[in-house]
Amino acid sequence: MSDSGKFIYTKTATNWFFIVLVFLAGIGSATLVYFTFLAFDFDVKALINEVSLKSRPASFALVASQQEFKLNDLIEVNILLNTGKRTTTGIDVALKYDPEFLELQPKNPKIKIPKNGIINPHDFINTEFSSFDIFPYFKLNNLTGSIFFSALAKPLREVWDQGVVGALTFKALKQGDASINLVFEKGAGNDSNIAYRGKDVLAKVYDLNFKIQ
Repeated sequence: MSDSGKFIYTKTATNWFFIVLVFLAGIGSATLVYFTFLAFDFDVKALINEVSLKSRPASFALVASQQEFKLNDLIEVNILLNTGKRTTTGIDVALKYDPEFLELQPKNPKIKIPKNGIINPHDFINTEFSSFDIFPYFKLNNLTGSIFFSALAKPLREVWDQGVVGALTFKALKQGDASINLVFEKGAGNDSNIAYRGKDVLAKVYDLNFKIQ
């Protein structure tokens, strides 16, 4: 995977954030800046708006509540978006993970995954704080550890600045070092992307790495 990095954003099970690590792009290089917040009266959108990310390039970041989890824990992973100085009406998110370590969980345990892997996005994505309105497509392969879905803004509306795409929940299956990666290659058409006037402007991704004890 090219041009990827780590990005950790701390969030409790009740959708409150208390630690934020944000990346601010420098001139010709990247600088990692840490911001720490107490977990009082900050919801997802309020905390994101508290931090100015306008100088960052268009990017996706994966964030979780901590860096260590126990076997059989449910791990909520938020997907964050920054559009840089542009706007977008739609995105694609492609993820890869090791199915020996992680299994994507539906919001309702009675939900079954069809053989073709194409499912109702709202069965798996928590969109409560999402900047997007429509989730038209979601494909999952739990055997290979691959996820691909799309998100769109309502007609005549654009998404700008930073926000939340949605949250996914994984179950920890095996002890060891685990990761969830955003599939991204500049110029590719079947990976993660941020659409702007017919072009993909995604410039950087921040993967998630953690330990299962």
